[in-house]
Amino acid sequence: TQDEGTCVAQKLRFSLIYTFASTCLFSSFLVFGLIVDKFGGPRRANCIGCALVATGLLVLALSDSRSFDAFPLAFALIGMGGPGVHISLFHVALLFPAAYKNRVQSTLVGAFVLSGIAFPVERWLI
Repeated sequence: TQDEGTCVAQKLRFSLIYTFASTCLFSSFLVFGLIVDKFGGPRRANCIGCALVATGLLVLALSDSRSFDAFPLAFALIGMGGPGVHISLFHVALLFPAAYKNRVQSTLVGAFVLSGIAFPVERWLI
């Protein structure tokens, strides 16, 4: 029936979006690592990452599957910006006493890894 075809098409489309966004997420770690280490430090990486995430969220808000289908672009931008924010936050741990530095870094890494569950949860909801 047509409903089954639509569901299959929607699942394939979401798989494409998920694959594209995940690839952008994990490949941008290298780029932001270079930005932090060689081209401006954590502040610049954080600004670029936040700008990418904000742009991705704006594109996501404006996307519509019928008239302006920019969901892959939106999720790719969000995925690309995440590591910029994540990597730049490692320097926050240096603001704490030595006894708490490792705990703070572990918390930041755990929070970032936990944020990765957003894509599978969205897949489960759709």
